[in-house]
Amino acid sequence: EDIIKYCLSWVVDGVLILLSDGTNSLKHLDLLKNNNVPVVLLDKVIKSDYHSTVTIDDYETARLATQAFFKNGNKEILGLFAHENLNITKGRLAGFESVFHDNNVPFDGSNYLIVNYPKEAETMLLEKLSKKSYNGFFFMTDELLVNCFNCILSLNKKIPDELSIVSISDGTSPVFLNPKITHIF
Repeated sequence: EDIIKYCLSWVVDGVLILLSDGTNSLKHLDLLKNNNVPVVLLDKVIKSDYHSTVTIDDYETARLATQAFFKNGNKEILGLFAHENLNITKGRLAGFESVFHDNNVPFDGSNYLIVNYPKEAETMLLEKLSKKSYNGFFFMTDELLVNCFNCILSLNKKIPDELSIVSISDGTSPVFLNPKITHIF
């Protein structure tokens, strides 16, 4: 909200915004709207009839990534998804789930994890791993991948021979990790 006030004081022509994970309303953008300042929501968006958005096709991207697991014989896949308020989470989770249904594999709470706060991702993953083992991990963001990578390495499985990992990414984090991680961007 403070940044929006600064934007108005700077007399900007428009604003590009990447929403925080916990954002569940666009009400704070009304000040820009009321002052006829166009806003474009990037990547993590909430549907809006007023503001333009720029995103990837979340459903299709997650679907393609998940299909790759199944084509390689991996069916014990865990998907890690960000804050449940985000449209990208909803779209990516729906794409992920669709592949399970297409392959007649049961889909329930054991197949995915919703992480509302990335700093909790590793703890939540360890709890999930105490109940079931997986041969593939799908990360909907680099942030989740990075927060969980050491936990996955502690499984002592060879990547990608024994354990497959795919992340939707901006292309930065997966190439800095060792081993490098397959990613879609």
